Amino acid sequence: MKAEGHDVEILYYQVGMVSSGSEPRRTSLLVPDSRKMASGCLDEVGCGRDVVYGYWPHELQFATIGLLPRSVAEKIMVRIANGEKAKEELALKQL
Repeated sequence: MKAEGHDVEILYYQVGMVSSGSEPRRTSLLVPDSRKMASGCLDEVGCGRDVVYGYWPHELQFATIGLLPRSVAEKIMVRIANGEKAKEELALKQL
């Protein structure tokens, strides 16, 4: 569309952990609620960048992780994902 001269904006939203109705988490500086995240994402429309962060602490997190060697960053992300998966499995067992 852009190549054909149409005024189109495509954004890639980089999102960290968010508390929502389907995935409730305790909100904190690094875990906003879904309304705060959605509002932040909508505020970025028209900013002129391709990749945006709807919540500034997530941008700081990803920038910091981006400074690490890829193998180290991947290990950190896998450890976080495994921890979240274990929490979800435990919660399902308690139902």
